[in-house]
Amino acid sequence: MLDSKIIKEIDIFLIKIDNPSKFILNSELEKLNIISTKAPVSKETMNHISEFKERIIGLEYVEPLGNGLYGFTSKGYEAKSIGGHFVYQKSLTPKMTKFEKWSLLISILALLIAIIPYIINQIEISELKSRLETLEKET
Repeated sequence: MLDSKIIKEIDIFLIKIDNPSKFILNSELEKLNIISTKAPVSKETMNHISEFKERIIGLEYVEPLGNGLYGFTSKGYEAKSIGGHFVYQKSLTPKMTKFEKWSLLISILALLIAIIPYIINQIEISELKSRLETLEKET
């Protein structure tokens, strides 16, 4: 099963589930039209459900409660509240403050100011060498 498909299904699951505190995973997958668990259930469907369970537990959105029941973890509730897996993952990326952005810009400008004279100097030296070679050939 494609990992991206399962991640999309997890995103839908997080957004659409009504009672995240206690649920039977297979029933919720069926109810939300994510994975059909109607009889006869094929081996492929069973593998898909198994992969879904492993992935959603591995991402720490859901935990087994026993007796076939599952429930959301605090991370699962947070992901649900802000709009699903993709929005939650995006919220985890660090954002630069204005101070950090200005510091980066000033650092880059300082490097450019330091490097440009060196480059100009190297160009002038190269030009002088070529002129010297030309003069030496002429004499």
